[in-house]
Amino acid sequence: MTTLLRFLGLLLGWHDNHFMMLVKNPVSRSILSALSCQILTVCLRASEKAANPKAFVLHIAV
Repeated sequence: MTTLLRFLGLLLGWHDNHFMMLVKNPVSRSILSALSCQILTVCLRASEKAANPKAFVLHIAV
């Protein structure tokens, strides 16, 4: 994930439990997809630990 993060300009928290990813540099869809899947996995695991399936929401706009 560290390798993929170098392609991002910013990873921002937005609201209390929503996240928005801003991509600064040109990046391929496959890299963006892989990174999004990894972030979503982390969010899902955190939701399971919090016993709330809607604890986190990830929005991705290309």
